[in-house]
Amino acid sequence: MLDDVKEWLADRWASGLLGQCLIGILLAVFIGGAGMGGYNIVNAKSADECLPLKTELGANNGAIGHHIVLLDPTDSLNDGEDGTIRDRVLKTVEHEMDTIPRCDRLSLYTVEEVRPDLTHEVAGSPWQVPHRKSDAAGPDQNPETFEDDWNQQFRDPVRNAVLKTIRRKDQDSSPILEAVWLLSRLADFGPETRDRKLVIISDMLQKSALHGNGLTHYERRPDFEGFSDSAFARRYPLDLHGVTVEIEYLQRNRTLRFQTLAHCSFWRKLFERAGAKKVVIVDGPKGCSGARLSRSAGQASLL
Repeated sequence: MLDDVKEWLADRWASGLLGQCLIGILLAVFIGGAGMGGYNIVNAKSADECLPLKTELGANNGAIGHHIVLLDPTDSLNDGEDGTIRDRVLKTVEHEMDTIPRCDRLSLYTVEEVRPDLTHEVAGSPWQVPHRKSDAAGPDQNPETFEDDWNQQFRDPVRNAVLKTIRRKDQDSSPILEAVWLLSRLADFGPETRDRKLVIISDMLQKSALHGNGLTHYERRPDFEGFSDSAFARRYPLDLHGVTVEIEYLQRNRTLRFQTLAHCSFWRKLFERAGAKKVVIVDGPKGCSGARLSRSAGQASLL
């Protein structure tokens, strides 16, 4: 049987038919690729297109970098104060999406009143940042395909998750510190992760589910030194060495009497004492060290 096949191939090669068949196959492949917008299989994604960069940086199977956005919906993020709170939430998340390096991870977590000893990661999170339209280089990379990937794999899922969280109702407690403590202990947010950033979108008005045995900012003036010696502080020791912390400080008319300079300073001192590489407070009370001006005016394009 094998001898018959060899003889048939030899006859076709001698007559030139075999070469014509091979040329036809190559043309079909080429034309098929050109029919898909003129871009070849370079646009096809491997199981992990970021693997070469991870290997180069020694990131193994973990995140090259990890940015966490902690949303605090315990007090409405969709309130009736001219929609400014909602807009700021969206603008902040959009800023993270626009600036986070490709191949890093973006995770969304929420502060929860129920079982603050558990993490609460938003469904679908984390997302590995895909290539952007601007990453396309050369004739074999389609910028429109890159943009579609960006929207479908990253922007739209993150947007939908944020909008779903924004619509949630108020809660009775707001264990912000407990949530930060949990995030600081995540396996993929440890020192081996190259770039770590924690963005907290909240009014920062702590109210532990433990109440009397916890920490609340609604009953007394925040006292960082007094807190640092408390049993509660020892129960939730923070280690944020190497982490950039950014607080999107949401001031509300009805809570301004609690959101004082002392309140803002409490959180700045807490994160600095925990070893944070940098602490940035956006729209904090005037005079709060570490605070900076608000983001540029205008609504977020996520709306």
